[in-house]
Formats: sequence, structure tokens, C-alpha cells
Amino acid sequence: MGNQTIKDSSTRASPNLKSRRSISKPFLNISGSHTDSPLISTSSLATTHTNVDDISIHSQGSFRSTPCGTLAHIQSQQHNNGNFDCLTAEKRWLSRELLLTQCDTASTSFLGNNNNTNTTSITSSNCPLHHHRTNTPNDGIYIACLPFNASDDKQLSLAVGEHLTIVNYHDRNHDWVEVRNSQGQVGWVPQVFIKPLSSLDRHSWFHGKVSRCEAEYLLTQGINGSFLVRDSETVPGQLSISLRYDGRIYHYRINTDENGQYYVSTELRFATLQQLIHHHSVTTDGLVHLLLYPISKHKIQPALFKIDDKWEIPRSEIAMKQKLGGGQYGEVYEALWKRYNKVVAVKTLKETMSLQDFLEEADVMKDLKHPNLVQLLGICTLEPPYYIITEFMPHGCLLDYLKRRPRTELTSTVLMYMAGQVASAMTYLEAKNFIHRDLAARNCLVGDNHVVKVGDFGLARLVKCEDHYTAKHGAKFPIKWTAPEGLERNQFSTKSDVWSFSILLWEIATYGASPYPKIELCQVFDHLRSGNRMERPAGCPTDVYNLMQKCWRWNPDERPAFKEIHAELESMTTVGFNSQEN
Repeated sequence: MGNQTIKDSSTRASPNLKSRRSISKPFLNISGSHTDSPLISTSSLATTHTNVDDISIHSQGSFRSTPCGTLAHIQSQQHNNGNFDCLTAEKRWLSRELLLTQCDTASTSFLGNNNNTNTTSITSSNCPLHHHRTNTPNDGIYIACLPFNASDDKQLSLAVGEHLTIVNYHDRNHDWVEVRNSQGQVGWVPQVFIKPLSSLDRHSWFHGKVSRCEAEYLLTQGINGSFLVRDSETVPGQLSISLRYDGRIYHYRINTDENGQYYVSTELRFATLQQLIHHHSVTTDGLVHLLLYPISKHKIQPALFKIDDKWEIPRSEIAMKQKLGGGQYGEVYEALWKRYNKVVAVKTLKETMSLQDFLEEADVMKDLKHPNLVQLLGICTLEPPYYIITEFMPHGCLLDYLKRRPRTELTSTVLMYMAGQVASAMTYLEAKNFIHRDLAARNCLVGDNHVVKVGDFGLARLVKCEDHYTAKHGAKFPIKWTAPEGLERNQFSTKSDVWSFSILLWEIATYGASPYPKIELCQVFDHLRSGNRMERPAGCPTDVYNLMQKCWRWNPDERPAFKEIHAELESMTTVGFNSQEN
């Protein structure tokens, strides 16, 4: 599927903007009512599928901007009987962006690359931010992209946006770096909490490497005119604008020409990205709406507490609290890591289980680091009872979460966002040659902001030279999630994980229903061998179900790789699951 031209009947011409250029309108990703309802209407499914990250679709007319505050401000306005000035936040942001744009213009002019004659130029000497070069890393300067609270006197607390310089790198634990802040304070911080400073990082609208699904999830919390700028997934090195209007999310690719100028519409080109964003914050000129409200940046905060790379933790540092549930090898508890005053999860070992098998799970987790994998923090193995200590996920397993949360909260966008996170984690495992062998909604955990992480690595294995792993005779597997080759020959590969992922996808689409309803466990294999597969869940769109069916092909070699699955999920319209409430 490629570019297509769609005539959108919802386009409303604005009388005072009739002279505007035609709107470069991308395909509608999320459809909803004009009241910004979180529910997705079936009337908007339409013919809007494409696997292109961002396209331009032309239709006549323009849109009237609707100035209003952030979502929190609107709620405040309602509580205060309409006394809130809706334009205040917009004016404040526009003023700041104008200053930054002028500074970037000065820097660009200073570098001899100002080819846009329509841009006001000021000298670098009178610009308070002239030391930031446009789209170019500021050598030696880093910026804190996540907040961090120091756990001991060797660490340094960080505030988002704080400027830092790196003093030293840890000789053993490469997750940590020693930095100095602007007050001269020195301490260790997790390396993933900082990034090189560029002129884009200081802008509230720039989110960097954010997936299409995550962008749409973030923008569902916004209002008309909420937007962000992100790295394009389909065209490396290019950027995209994601913009909310009338309950829908629009994606625009930002192109660059041979002179390095930026444009969305070929009729308007700008020397810097900042100038382009500022222009479209005051004039639509091809966009469906003004770029008014940068959406808050959202990062999955890694679970990093300690600088040393020692995995063994003194048992005296762990205070056990309430029981959370049971796993393959024992029970799972919420606990407090007293040394760092952090809530953690502790998995214990049953007396009847093998210590070697228990430790193999910890060994697997030591080598895996991904935002959507449950992070190992340490182990207690010097004496029984033995512990595996991991990060704590406050909302429990995905299966229970799907069942108990209201469906008005688990919208199409949220469901697709969660599925994309699992696919991202499995793409990482695939690249590392790890097979999970027990992928299911019950083995994924949910954190705040609908963050999902894959856990329970009790059956995970590293596949080295061969492309599959053969389990021991008599090994137990979850039948309804296991691929046919696993049931028939005890043979597992990343393609058997693909099969399991599709069952998980079905679980998400059904809000946690049990697979193969009305079919006994002993009948599942014969049912599959006869060519039968589960039917499309109510409300699940055809393209999502088609992906499930590709993952359920009998021959493992014919199933897609996780890299392909992740890309396909990200490219889908997030009208996604359950577009019609049942």
C-alpha cells in the first residue's frame, strides 16, 4: 500500500482564511467525534490504511484555528466557571518559540547558511541563546532528559533540562557516568538519563526517537492543536510532525531539499526546523490546524539504582511486604530495598524447585536491557530462601489489567500502544538470539502511563549457532500459547515466539479472554493441524487480524520476523482494536 489521495468530507473552510494554500493533509490515523471523545467511531474507519509513515494529501479549503489551553487548563476553566484565559498558555509558548527561532536564525546566519529571505535576522551578539548551533550537537554539553533522585552521596540528582558535562566514565558499569552540573556539583548518574545537547533538545515540542504509536498515545491526552515533532520511522534522518485535531492524529513528514531547507509544503521552505515550526504555530499554510500546544515529553524511566555491578545483594537490605502472586518457581512479593528506599519485586524459590533453573532465569536477565523488558536488579543466593529482585510494576500483569480496567480507558490507541511495546521488546530479544518460550499477557507487566514490559524469563533460552532450541522430554508448556512445532516436537525458535505473540495480540483485542474458547487442551493441536484458527475478535479491524493470521502459519519459516511485526504495527492506523464498543 502506498500514497493515496483522500477527499476528506470533514474539511471545513474558514471564511477568513480563503486565501490560504491548499492543505497538505495526511491519512487519518485516529478517528473520533468532534467532542474529542476517547471512544473510536466506526464511521471513521474509511479507506485510510497505508504503510507510509507520513504522506501529503491535498484537499481544498482551510481550517479555523481553535485557541484554547492545555487539557489541564480546560479542566481548570470548567471548574472556575470559565474565568481562565485560554490564550495565556498559547501566547507564552509562542513568545518563547519566537525568541528561540530568532536565535536559531542568528546562529544560522552566523554560519553562513541563511537562505530564507522571509526570516527576520538578528545578530548573534544580541541573542541570549546564540551559543546553540542549529541542529548541531553542542560539543561536550549534555542535557538531562529524565529526572533522577540520587540514592547515596556518590550520585547526583538531576532535573529535566539541566545542562551537564561528563567528567568520567565508570570502568566496569557502563550504565553510569560521572557528571558536573552548572553549580559545580559532581556525581554519578545513569547514562541513559542524559543526552548530547543540540538546538532541538531545548524545545518542548521535540521528542526525538518516539514511535508512531507512542506519539498517538501521547496526543490522545491533548486537545486541538496539540503536537510533537519526532524522528521519522520509515525515512531515517528525517522528522515528522504529529498533530491532533478533532479527535484525530495527523502525521506530516518534514522534508529537506538540496539546500538543506525544511518544508512540509513545497511552496514554503525554511532555513531551520525551528522557523518551520514557528511559522505553522501562527499560520496553518497546509496543516490541518495551527501547532499550538507541545505535548509533554514522556520517557520510560529505567530502573537503575546502584552504581556497582555486583548482583549479589545482602538479604538484610530487602524488607518483604505484601504478596503479589505466584510464578513458575515460587511466590512474588512487593518489597522495599532499604538501602535505596525503592519499591522492588522479589521472586522467591520453592523448596521443591531446582536452584540451578532458578539462577538460569537470573543469568538470562543480566544480559538483557530494553525499556520494555522487566529489569533485573539483583539476587540473594548465599543462603535460602533465594531471591530474584526486579523492578516493581505497580499495575500488575497485563492479563488482569485488560480485564479490570474500564474500556473507556483502554481505547484503541492505548491497546495498539501496548501491543507495540511488546513487539518492540520481542524485536530486541530476536536481535539478541533469545527465545522467550512463555510469551503471554499473564507474563507481561504494566506500569504507569500504560507502559508494558515483558517478564518471566523462566523458560527463556539463548540460541547460539542453531536456529532453534529443543526442550527436554517431559517439559511443560502453556499449550494454548505454544506453536505447533513446540507441541509436536518440543522445538522452539523466535518464530515460535511469533506464534505466541499473536495469541497475546488476540488477548489484547479481547480484553483478556481465554484463547480457543470451548476447545479442550487435548484438542488444541488437532484443531490447529486441521487448519483451524481463532476467529477475528469483535471490533478487531481486518489488518490487525491479518497480522495475527500471518503469525499463525503452520510453517515457522513463513511467519514474519518480529522486526517486520513491529514495523507493521507502527504503520497501522490506530483505529486499531475495538473501534466499535460491544
